[in-house]
Amino acid sequence: MKNILITSILVFVMACSGEPGNNTASERVKVIKEQASAMGGILVRKDYSAFVKCTYPKIVELMGGEKKMIDIMEKGAMEMEKEGSAFLETKIGEPSVVIKAGNQLQCTVPITLEMKVPHGHLTNHSTLIAISEDDGKSWYFVDNSGKSLEVMRKVLPELSAQLIIPEKQEPRFYKD
Repeated sequence: MKNILITSILVFVMACSGEPGNNTASERVKVIKEQASAMGGILVRKDYSAFVKCTYPKIVELMGGEKKMIDIMEKGAMEMEKEGSAFLETKIGEPSVVIKAGNQLQCTVPITLEMKVPHGHLTNHSTLIAISEDDGKSWYFVDNSGKSLEVMRKVLPELSAQLIIPEKQEPRFYKD
């Protein structure tokens, strides 16, 4: 079970970008939700090459590059399968207010990850940090992995101190 959670954390320290959108607040929210949902679909389909290609470049670098990141994801997926586990779906909530931080736009996005595990399933609620470097046309997403903003800023110092990350919630297990 611990390996499943570690794998889900590693997988969500990823990012996706998509088609350009307009700059109104409602258009931004729509783009953020669409791109976060697309990222979740890529995860569930196990399309790790596509997942890595839309990953925040600093995260790819920290994980050792594209090939290393794909290898880590594939190995994690194989371990999950051996344990009888799999990602089933992701659900995206409403993004927070978008903050301007240097040349980036940033916000947080609630995400729920549903996983099949032996004898049941897990529901894990988490928070994604969304980052755009092109005025909201495309977004990268980084899972906070239950970490505080202060801890996250040690890895990604460009994150705004104004971001609000909700307190970590423990995953819930539901017996089949």
